[in-house]
Amino acid sequence: MEQTLNTEAPVKRPDFLNVLCILSFICCGLMILMGIWGVMQSMTVPSADEIQMQEMMARMNPDADMSALTQRDPTGQVIGLLFQVLSLVGVIMMWKLKKVGFYIYTAAELLPYPATFLTSGAKSATAIVGALGQTFESIVYVVIALVVIIDLVFIFLYSRNLKAMS
Repeated sequence: MEQTLNTEAPVKRPDFLNVLCILSFICCGLMILMGIWGVMQSMTVPSADEIQMQEMMARMNPDADMSALTQRDPTGQVIGLLFQVLSLVGVIMMWKLKKVGFYIYTAAELLPYPATFLTSGAKSATAIVGALGQTFESIVYVVIALVVIIDLVFIFLYSRNLKAMS
């Protein structure tokens, strides 16, 4: 009766990778909840308040194309939700020190940008800007830029921990 002892020490996850993964778990969880809410909202009939808000926005900026705001197509919401779930899968794999998780996470963070433009077009991404007028345009674009920058920073920081993954 032979017993083999595992003499290898368990691989310790770097502390910084722990922090990144925990932050990503929180963000993915929040984004998945928002995605579920968005899918549910896109499948409902607009309420009287929503219709009233759209009419008010149309009066504020009569030149705006309101069609993108009034459409109830859940396709974009479902695609976004799927990418968030895929991102969470990548983070879970990196938590388990699997290098393939980094590539899944990277794809899930970067592919939604072209996917949004392919499924909805650039008009949907800027519809709220057109409806609110020039005043809020810079704010919306700054927020979009910040989201892209945060995605790129996280991808970079995760890439610095690839050597700890197998």
